[in-house]
Amino acid sequence: MNWELLASEHKTWEDKNFPNDDERNSLFRTTLGVLEELGELAHARLKREQGIRGEESQHVADEQDAVGDMTVYLLGVMHKIGKVPEMRVISGPNTEEATIKQLAFEVGKLMVNPSQYGCEKITFLLNRYCISRGWDYKQIVIETWAKVKERDWIAHPDDGGEGPRVRINPREEGRI
Repeated sequence: MNWELLASEHKTWEDKNFPNDDERNSLFRTTLGVLEELGELAHARLKREQGIRGEESQHVADEQDAVGDMTVYLLGVMHKIGKVPEMRVISGPNTEEATIKQLAFEVGKLMVNPSQYGCEKITFLLNRYCISRGWDYKQIVIETWAKVKERDWIAHPDDGGEGPRVRINPREEGRI
């Protein structure tokens, strides 16, 4: 994956969509986005394991969406710190559960000290998670970025032009 190109494209997109973003708080907000998406990944995984709030296919789609969105936020971190990952082999966990735990730890560290190594470790772990689930991380990132870069938060401040997301409310369906 060409991280430099993706981070450069992200910077252009972010400058257009958030022109008044001050440098001092921009990195914090971007790392906060990484944390938010980790929460969404955890939420989707938990509901999948519990077998509630949707079918397996919806949980898978939500997990993949969180992986893609987390990576898009990481692109923002990369251009803000001026470093992209070197995709070297990093030791890490071999199970989905251990990978989620390590992701939580690494995202916490990234919040405190955004770094090239932190981005490397998180992208490595996201790739490892995708491999354990039988997914193609690169494809998820490419598809997610293709959608995100079309959003225009200036013209459409409520939804970026994507339109509202339709979610099934399990209470209305009588499942809860």
